[in-house]
Amino acid sequence: METILIVDDERGTRESVRMILEGSYNVRLTSSGREAIKAIGEEEIDLVFLDILMPGLDGLTILREIKKKSRAEVVILTAVKNIRMAVEAMTLGAADYLVKPFDADELRLVVERIVRPRTEGGELDQALPTPPRTHSLEAAEHDLKRRLILDALEKSRWNQTKAAQRLKISRRKLKYRMDFLGISPKKGKGRPRMVTMASK
Repeated sequence: METILIVDDERGTRESVRMILEGSYNVRLTSSGREAIKAIGEEEIDLVFLDILMPGLDGLTILREIKKKSRAEVVILTAVKNIRMAVEAMTLGAADYLVKPFDADELRLVVERIVRPRTEGGELDQALPTPPRTHSLEAAEHDLKRRLILDALEKSRWNQTKAAQRLKISRRKLKYRMDFLGISPKKGKGRPRMVTMASK
């Protein structure tokens, strides 16, 4: 059974993830970076869910230590306001991210995408969404912001008012960001189209 380590100083987040994954995976909980680094050194960990902001050692420092000492994949837990740190974490080797609050289906999908190929001896499934891998931090931040908005729109069935509420921004700001990032819903029902610079 694969071992998953949850690193978050918020007890509610730790317990929520444990309840979702327990039974299918061996779940370990830690509330600090130092505990996480110790756990990585004591046993083989397959996947780490790592909060980006914690007291003491921050998530980026912990991520660097994990990558030095282990082959475990790391998924960043972040709030929308910490998006730039999440981008930097992925340039340092994080496999994916989850924006709080997330639901059980999102969590399970991320775990299955990462853990299943590892247990089968293969690479991560490139057909599924993967974090941006760019040389420019600014370009990566742009790409990740677009993914966040697309995720919110998808979960809200492309209702912009609900998507804005999910992102905790005004509908006007959402519309501005959609225009800036090249996200343009089709008129009427249906999936939106992505507008590229060439198509404008």
